[in-house]
Amino acid sequence: MPQIALSFTGIVLLAMGLVCVRFARDARTGISRTIMRVYVYLFGLLMAGLGASIGAMGGGYAGPGLYVTVMGLVAFGLTMLFFPGRFIAMVEAMLGSLPGGGRAALALANALLGFACGAALVFLAWRG
Repeated sequence: MPQIALSFTGIVLLAMGLVCVRFARDARTGISRTIMRVYVYLFGLLMAGLGASIGAMGGGYAGPGLYVTVMGLVAFGLTMLFFPGRFIAMVEAMLGSLPGGGRAALALANALLGFACGAALVFLAWRG
């Protein structure tokens, strides 16, 4: 189960990296609302996947702190999936406060981080 949860989380991070590359390409002209919706949905899946991964790997750390962390991540991820409007508005407000070059740089940094972390999670999940 931990391998599947980590692989799912890694694949979602890789997909978020691809979306961020598209963000960087469209940063100067304006990012479409559809791409933002896809990004928010993927972020919600990432939060739920991280909660499931932490829960699956709990092992010796089982206790109330781990339970609260897992439930918080999963609840936040599901809230983003079911009610994406406020989160899309938040991303638009954050990106609107940056100049075009800053949006592109932020998107590229996020894409590189997503690719690196996603590849590392998939590798670590199946290296055994």
